[in-house]
Amino acid sequence: MFNPDYSVGVGCDQSGRIVGLHLGDEVWENTDSWLAGEIRRVARLAHLKARVGRRAELLNRGVSPVVADALELPTEAEYQLQEKIEFGAGY
Repeated sequence: MFNPDYSVGVGCDQSGRIVGLHLGDEVWENTDSWLAGEIRRVARLAHLKARVGRRAELLNRGVSPVVADALELPTEAEYQLQEKIEFGAGY
């Protein structure tokens, strides 16, 4: 998962744990507080996207959507909404 300008990227495993971080050269042109905020923002979305993948995996195995809802696994639509909130409608 990358931010719109691809300066910050975060990778998560299937459980949603962070397994990788990408920082482009241009991030150093910003403040430390901007960078920390951008890492948190992208990490939250990457974690959410991993949980969407987990939901899809369970549903593909035939697990009821009720179980996925009980586990509070988000839908793709919920993820897309969060992405638009974070990055704007044009993302």
